[in-house]
Amino acid sequence: MDDLLLLSLPIVALIFFYYFSHKTKHMSPQAPEASGAWPIIGHLPLLNPQVPLARSLATIADKYGPIFMLHIGYNRSVCVNNLEMIKDCFTHDKVFATRPPTSAGKYLGYNYAFITLGPHGPYWHEIKKMMTLELLSKSRLDMLKHIRAGEVDTSIKNCTHIGPRTRV
Repeated sequence: MDDLLLLSLPIVALIFFYYFSHKTKHMSPQAPEASGAWPIIGHLPLLNPQVPLARSLATIADKYGPIFMLHIGYNRSVCVNNLEMIKDCFTHDKVFATRPPTSAGKYLGYNYAFITLGPHGPYWHEIKKMMTLELLSKSRLDMLKHIRAGEVDTSIKNCTHIGPRTRV
């Protein structure tokens, strides 16, 4: 009996430690969450397609305050509707610049190697610097201008052949 008691005391202590440590983590302040989220699609029904998105978000902000959280599908989105808070967000932009890992980034982005699908980090900054200096420099853009002009001409010709003939 004493052996059972000695074995159960550390287990009970670990359970209490786990419970109180996770309880304090969840007590950190979070943005208020708009009510009416559906299980899978989240708050998408609140964003009426007949009303401009800015108006829909403004009505939600009138109800919940200048900062609130929406569930768009499985992802959480924080909406900020105050100029001072927006300035703070742009001041501390590295905190807000993260992207959630998605299957598109993994499979279409070659394991998050694309600049548009990859997470912000040292690799992303290195690729951005290379792209800015090598691909988007003025000399490189001037060198490839004839290719872009040819692609635009081809696209316009293809669009004119696809559409029906009408008199203007």
